Amino acid sequence: MPKAVNIGIAGAGRIGQRHAKNLLTQIPNAHLVAVADVEKKRAQELAEKCGKIKWYDDYEKMLEQKDIEAVIISASTNVHKEIIISAASKGKHIFCEKPIALTLEETNEALVVVQEVGVLMQVGFMRRFDPALFSAKEEVDKGSIGKPLVFKAVSRDPEGPPLDYAQVSGGLFVDSAIHDIDLARWFMGSEVEKVYAEGRVLIYPEYKEFGDVDVAFTTLTFKNGGLGSIENSRRSGYGYDTRVEIVGSEGTLQVGYLRSRRFFRLNKSGVSHDVVPSWMERFSGAFVHELQHFVDCVMDNKTPLVTGIDGKKALEIALAATKSCQKGISITL
Repeated sequence: MPKAVNIGIAGAGRIGQRHAKNLLTQIPNAHLVAVADVEKKRAQELAEKCGKIKWYDDYEKMLEQKDIEAVIISASTNVHKEIIISAASKGKHIFCEKPIALTLEETNEALVVVQEVGVLMQVGFMRRFDPALFSAKEEVDKGSIGKPLVFKAVSRDPEGPPLDYAQVSGGLFVDSAIHDIDLARWFMGSEVEKVYAEGRVLIYPEYKEFGDVDVAFTTLTFKNGGLGSIENSRRSGYGYDTRVEIVGSEGTLQVGYLRSRRFFRLNKSGVSHDVVPSWMERFSGAFVHELQHFVDCVMDNKTPLVTGIDGKKALEIALAATKSCQKGISITL
């Protein structure tokens, strides 16, 4: 039996709880040993669910725990940078949910320490680990559709996030579109050189109070000449809907579905089927695969599929899209 990697979780909210469950039930070579959250009750409750592991209401105190080899950062984005720097300084390997930070300056500060210390870092772009999207990427790399020419994506949430979350999330582009942006770079095999975005508040008028939008379109121009188009919406009205299409010189790949179960209902009212309720269900397998990949990389000292640089590049594009939307101009990177 291979040695297990001892892991601590910083942030016991919804995604932290999902990671904890996956570590305990799906990742055999991982050992969850501690959890921390600034909300004492939340940290304690998650620790008890995980078999009475150690818990802390201070991230720094958890990082002092000697047996922790790696940390999963699922706390609020505004504290990502400080946890990354502290964890790296103590020699802990890092899995950090996106984005690394809300600004490029803070992102650079964190990545400098990671690089100087030499710890491994993976960013939580879980869609790359979705079996369907991963298979599509393999087809692109094999040349099955020739040269990638156009990337198209749709991401529509069933409902918008709570106002208190939306206010500190970085906005629609940094919080949501960044996933599609990461996929665009990955599939096209090229960096983005120009961004243009338009957005409106069409669903949640309260978002206007902090300068966010709830519907947006983003166009990307790639250095290799390819084009990209991304649609994002905070509310679909019918369920979670995410789709990707890669148009190549010799064919096209399409990935995405709405059904959570494979059945159709046919009656006199028409043909219908259920829908995927949320991103948690749609990417449930991807969450497991990304953590297994992280643990394997720690054990084998390998570079992760999604690095800190990938996180920085995606944030740079998302921030450019935000600026473009606010100013009504194209942004050249």
